[in-house]
Amino acid sequence: MFKKFFSTILFLLVFIGFCLPGVTAQETQADKEFFFAQQLYEDKLYNLAAGQFKEFSRKFSSNEKADDALYLSGQAYFANSDYQSAFDSYKELEINYPQSNFLPDARFRLAQCQAGMHNFANAAALFKRVPAFHKESDKAATAFFESAKASLKIDDASSALAVLFELVSAYPDSPERVDAHLKIVEIYFDRGDYTEALSQIESVFRVLGPDLKDPRSYLLRAQVFEKLGQLDEALEIYTKIVGEFHNSNEAERVLYHLGVLFQNQGDLNKALTYFDEYLTRFKDSQLAPEVYLRKGDLYLAKEQFEQATENYHRAEQSAFAELQNEIDYKIAVVHDLQGKYQLAETRLRRVIENANNSKSGSESAHFPEDSYLKLIEVLMKSGQKQKALKTIAGYKKQFPESSKQKKIQIMEAELFEKGFKDYTRALRAYQNYIDRFPRSRRIDEAQAGIARCYEKLRDYRLALKEYQNYLERYPAGDDFKWVKNRARLISETINIENGLHQISGLLGKFIATKDSGNWDFELGKFYFQIKDFPNAVQTFKKILSESGNGPDRGEIVYYLGLSYSKMADKSVLNNEIQKSTAYLDSAAVWLRQIPENFSDFKKVENVEFMLAQMELDTLFSVGKKQTRLLELYARWQEKFPEGKYSDLLLIQLADFYFEKSTENDSVSTSAALNYYRQIVGDYPESIYFEKANFHTAAALNYLGQDSAAFADLNAFFEAYPKSEFIPAALLLRSKLHNKFGNMETSIQDLQRIELEYFYSPLALQAQLELANTRFENGDYQSALDIYKELQNNLPEFSGKNGVAFDLSIGLREARAYENLGEDSKALERYVLFVQHNPEHKKLDEALLGVARIALRQENLAFAKEYYQGILKHSSQVRYKFEAQLALADMLFKEGLNAQARSHYISAGQFARDIEQEKYPVSQAIKCLIKQHKFADADLAIKSFKKKYKETKQEEAQFLLERANIYLATKNFELAEKAFKKLKKDNKNTEFAARGEFGLGAVYLISKHAEDALKILTAIPAKYPDSEVAVLTYFNLGDFYYKSQQIPNAISAFKQILKHPKSGDTYPKALLYLIQCYNDSRLWDQEIIATREYLDKYPFSKKSFRKKIDLAQALLNLKEYSRAIDHFLKLRPFAGQQTEAEIQFYIGQCYREKGDLERASAEYLKVKYLTKPSKLPWHVTALFEAGRCLLKLKETEAAKTVFMRIVKEHGSESNFGRFAQKQLDDLKNSNFSVTSKNGSTN
Repeated sequence: MFKKFFSTILFLLVFIGFCLPGVTAQETQADKEFFFAQQLYEDKLYNLAAGQFKEFSRKFSSNEKADDALYLSGQAYFANSDYQSAFDSYKELEINYPQSNFLPDARFRLAQCQAGMHNFANAAALFKRVPAFHKESDKAATAFFESAKASLKIDDASSALAVLFELVSAYPDSPERVDAHLKIVEIYFDRGDYTEALSQIESVFRVLGPDLKDPRSYLLRAQVFEKLGQLDEALEIYTKIVGEFHNSNEAERVLYHLGVLFQNQGDLNKALTYFDEYLTRFKDSQLAPEVYLRKGDLYLAKEQFEQATENYHRAEQSAFAELQNEIDYKIAVVHDLQGKYQLAETRLRRVIENANNSKSGSESAHFPEDSYLKLIEVLMKSGQKQKALKTIAGYKKQFPESSKQKKIQIMEAELFEKGFKDYTRALRAYQNYIDRFPRSRRIDEAQAGIARCYEKLRDYRLALKEYQNYLERYPAGDDFKWVKNRARLISETINIENGLHQISGLLGKFIATKDSGNWDFELGKFYFQIKDFPNAVQTFKKILSESGNGPDRGEIVYYLGLSYSKMADKSVLNNEIQKSTAYLDSAAVWLRQIPENFSDFKKVENVEFMLAQMELDTLFSVGKKQTRLLELYARWQEKFPEGKYSDLLLIQLADFYFEKSTENDSVSTSAALNYYRQIVGDYPESIYFEKANFHTAAALNYLGQDSAAFADLNAFFEAYPKSEFIPAALLLRSKLHNKFGNMETSIQDLQRIELEYFYSPLALQAQLELANTRFENGDYQSALDIYKELQNNLPEFSGKNGVAFDLSIGLREARAYENLGEDSKALERYVLFVQHNPEHKKLDEALLGVARIALRQENLAFAKEYYQGILKHSSQVRYKFEAQLALADMLFKEGLNAQARSHYISAGQFARDIEQEKYPVSQAIKCLIKQHKFADADLAIKSFKKKYKETKQEEAQFLLERANIYLATKNFELAEKAFKKLKKDNKNTEFAARGEFGLGAVYLISKHAEDALKILTAIPAKYPDSEVAVLTYFNLGDFYYKSQQIPNAISAFKQILKHPKSGDTYPKALLYLIQCYNDSRLWDQEIIATREYLDKYPFSKKSFRKKIDLAQALLNLKEYSRAIDHFLKLRPFAGQQTEAEIQFYIGQCYREKGDLERASAEYLKVKYLTKPSKLPWHVTALFEAGRCLLKLKETEAAKTVFMRIVKEHGSESNFGRFAQKQLDDLKNSNFSVTSKNGSTN
């Protein structure tokens, strides 16, 4: 009959075809037009093709190819990047042809169009529709992944994570699964949540296997380890990538990264090795120009200029346009260092001309401005003053708001002064700087510049005045000593007095001696006094050549030597160093004659001191200078016991020893202190009295005599309120105030330095000390604010003297964040410190910080790894002590008493003193007791009592441990005796409370519940602030729970959560409370408590179990969708024992939701897709799947499932019996059930 029906239909179709030729013609026309549009598309004439396809869909809307045409019109528009028109075509297809086979692809393209138009929020939503409507489509997993990427484009990492977790869960076998999992790691990595990133990347290896052959996974893993400061582990993985994935993109990235890493760490040779290997393997890579550029930087740092230039040129040959400015700038720097100023100028001008090509905000955006500044320097060096001035004007116009305007103003003033030698314009420029930037860090330089310019204009009176202004206003200035010496030289070698008044006075004296026979001698002295030293020399030489050995010959020789000495000083003033040396030699020749030939000359001490000073100035060996100073001082004491230069020799000796002294060199400091004190005691009129006073206090402080130093400092402030040493004295006094606990007065001194001496590097030091003071006094937020300001101020001090101290700001910031409880920020800064300072003396401190945070987060494996790393690499005993002790405490808590004891013993060996040693030694004894080695413990206790004072507390701890062991081994008689002794021997102490608690526990376990409860319920009231109250509540809670008194148990556990000393009991009580809520079917309370546990202890070993329980609680609350969502997110991270359970509960959710078809499928996944587990999840799921199939009337399928249970587990097993009963019931039923596949029972 079917064949006859088909023949009739065929006949009718043929008949209609002949009778309706118009239909055939229309179809033929449609084919032609569709074919035409296809040809246009294949010839890549996309706009024409799109129009033809659109036209086809309108003209032949009922044609079977109408949906094809709409889809292809969208494809044509998309290929031409006309995303809006493409979107319209795909949308029309979706609306008009909802059954089209192209719909999954069209919906995917709709999302791509929105992404192409940068509407990423819309794109993310549209991508998610693909798996929602077409779960089995080959585009579904890709759509999830693209949705996540679109969300990341708008910085919506949370949505991206949710989608990626769904992809991993819903499509475990898709190619996108690995990509999705790695993207999850990248998101956490980019967020700075490196601990979670590590957890996720470890799950990738756990799920996909340890022999994963995907280099991206290894690269991410290494990057996470590096960010967490585990450089050894990171390097091991990087090496694996380079070796095993030889030509991969990841190997390329790793070689480049390692080069950069070692370059940043200052290991130039290692960096070069990696860059060379990179260029050997990947010479045609897009990164090759950057590698050549970095090699150039390395050779520049090594001062190998030819190699640097060669690499910069190689970078230039293949570089992208955005690198050209950097290359030009760096080649210019090399040319400048080589003195090739014209070549440097050409390169720098090219950067300046290309300034408009630099994108603001890019890494290379600073090169045009840097090139301006470098060009000014180059032009000044090469003597091109006008060009330099013009370039300065160009810079001011180009960068009017730049923070470097201060620098350029100083450079302009220096150009006028040193380049043009136009001192008048330089004066105006320096003064303009002072007027514009009165709080600038370089204002002292401008003041010195004003004084120099007046000096060069030979207006010595104004020069001296400005130098004196500097000395008064900027006592902490960089150039203070130079300015002081300059002012002295002007005063002593330049005649700046009123000329007529001075000359008339001297002439009166000169005329009075005219007839005395000393005319020439007085004329020579006249020249000397008016500071005309050349004429003085000529006059004195003439006298000596014309006269014999007269009575005044010694004095004439003295004045002659002195005149040469002053001429040497004046040559220094005029920067004529060779002349100065020659004049000094001449001075020495004449002056030596006096002690040799005129030993009775009244100024012989002056002469000998001048000669001694000349000799000392030529000694550059520290040892020789020390020896000569000591010899000179001894000779002076013998020859000139009342001499006026003893103080000068003493100050030189004192300064020599003080500058030589180090932290561990008390001998040199003590020597300096003695010499300073000698000046203070014996030479009250000395010009060095003020300096000796301050340095006495400084030396006392250095020697740890803080009270004496503080008293001397206060006396110094009172005696010398305007001293040049006030800034340093303030800094020292602030440290002492802080040491004595006077925080406010300490801060006042530091703030005064910042306010009054802002131009000095001491202001930076004061800021650091202020931050440290805030830190040490617990004001961590204020400390953090100052540390940030410090980092902003550092660039302004570049180029100033004295800014070379190690700030270690990053480490301090980390500790501040840690103390504020912001562990994630603290961890980030600790790790940054580790990365950038691998050889720093405080590296171990940073590693300990990372370990502490890991320990707090219950990431015990991670914490152990760091502590073990410290033991392996640290040379600091105190850090080894802390690491050993932390490891011991962790092992002790885990019950690994033998291992813990070994670490406690090692910790004791690293203890700094007997008091610090006491704790680990006592803990080692407790380990023996816990191991039931009572005889060994008794011997150790005996030794312990002999060695340490005040051991009562430790003895109580030992007795408590032993009592607990008796209790644990159910030796109730000994336990009762021990707890009673503990209570009796330690009345009114924590141990008495422990004794009572122990007795309660003994009675409770030994079935004396009434006595136990009487003792235990009284403890919280008796010892409310004790940790024992917490333990009591816990034991009561445990008792009530096991006695089925759940409300009482809940009340007890809640008391623990409120107690301030809950400590390690808190998480245990919280877990028990969660169980109580579960047993009481208080699912909502269970969820709240579980979330608290997961927030507080994310890395706990029980955290994954609790996440499963949380999802089960949602299931119990009939929150099926939320429960399914939780289970799906957990499934990718499940282990062998939990994977089947999670999958089972997903099926359970669908069953209780009423979706039996989906439930049966999810139950069957337990059997077919998960690994076997200890608990019978597989057979349970099979049985539940069979029950669902029965309810769906899928009888044959249900029978198959039940038969499989019987076959695999036997009919006598529990599930076998139940399955066999179901089969028997089906067999004995008197009715037929038709299954969905059409077969009949």
